[in-house]
Amino acid sequence: MYKGEEIIAFTDKHKPIIFGLFLSTIIFKHALGGIFLAVLCGLFFVRYIHNKRIHFNNFFSPMVIYFLWGALSLCWTTDFSNTLKGISITSPLIIIPFLISQYPDFRADELKKTIKIFSLCLLAYLFLCSLNAGLLFLKDRHFSHFFYHDLVSVFDNNAIYISLAVATCILFSFNEPTKKKEDYLIMMLLGIFLLMLASKNLIATTFLLMVVSLFKNKTTLKTGAIIASVLIGVVLLIMFSENPIKARFLRELNLNFDYVLSGQDFYDYKFSGLEVRIFQWRLLGEMMANHQLGILGLGLHNVDYLLDQYFSYYNLYKGYFQINFHNQFLQTFGEIGFIGLVLLLSIFIVAIYNAVKSGNQYKILLVILFLASFFTESFLSRQKGVFLFATIYSLLLMHQKFCKEKADL
Repeated sequence: MYKGEEIIAFTDKHKPIIFGLFLSTIIFKHALGGIFLAVLCGLFFVRYIHNKRIHFNNFFSPMVIYFLWGALSLCWTTDFSNTLKGISITSPLIIIPFLISQYPDFRADELKKTIKIFSLCLLAYLFLCSLNAGLLFLKDRHFSHFFYHDLVSVFDNNAIYISLAVATCILFSFNEPTKKKEDYLIMMLLGIFLLMLASKNLIATTFLLMVVSLFKNKTTLKTGAIIASVLIGVVLLIMFSENPIKARFLRELNLNFDYVLSGQDFYDYKFSGLEVRIFQWRLLGEMMANHQLGILGLGLHNVDYLLDQYFSYYNLYKGYFQINFHNQFLQTFGEIGFIGLVLLLSIFIVAIYNAVKSGNQYKILLVILFLASFFTESFLSRQKGVFLFATIYSLLLMHQKFCKEKADL
């Protein structure tokens, strides 16, 4: 074989390792992910030179069209530079599907190996974060270093994004029919990591979907019994001790719904996570009522400035000025309008349809996980969120494509 064929054969054989490590780059700062993406693009050109054609999986069309619609918003955006930046951030939505489409298939064992590599990298990150938190605790005796954003301050990560990565690995492994002892250990450690990250939505959604899968798939009963025995103990410990996880859940019980929807001055108001999100639904409604948002939106990556103006008008604490809608559906509607929102929903509809059609119904749970997470975070406004979503989505559909082709033979 000449060099090009050797490279293609090597990458086909080791693609689980390649994409497992590629997923793991979300742990680090953007530079490493960009370098890895450049390497994958280089491999793409090697394949093109050898095969003289470009493959494309039609299952990815909704995600690609969503990106193209966002890029088209350059024609009506109110800030050209912001939208150019948004195109750069969301470009993996079109790049990653094309890169993964060049590979002939993605078998179940290969997908499992990819997720396992990702899981092990996340656990290595947990060890590093725990070590850092321990050193900080020795200085000031604050347990907060072991939870939420403080825990993942190594590499300046956001706890919500890491939570989604951890939850993805847990749900995938939980629904695998065959497991070794090490797989159970990895899941239990990831479960503890998820609790430490203290994302209320992702903790609740992940464990609810695990319960649902117990009724859907008898092979998960043994897994559930083993993991539940450990995690129930951890949950009871959290419930009957003072800790940031318990405090975050209890704070949501003090919902002041009326004031969030009708109040006029919020300078001294301490929002809970749910209250912030309800308030931003209110703001979107006011933007539409004031004719500041139309059917096309304000342009990709170009609605946060309007949010800042509303935060200022309602005299919110200055620390809120840098947040976005914290809801990908609201964010999409504000940026690229009703059509963009329909295209975003179509990504999930196509994923669920193909999961059912290819006989991989349990993977619907992973789609639901992303769907639920999009209600409390604007994942496609940050490059780490885009990388994670585009890669997991593409890998799942490539595996579904492989299963469907086998069934048709």
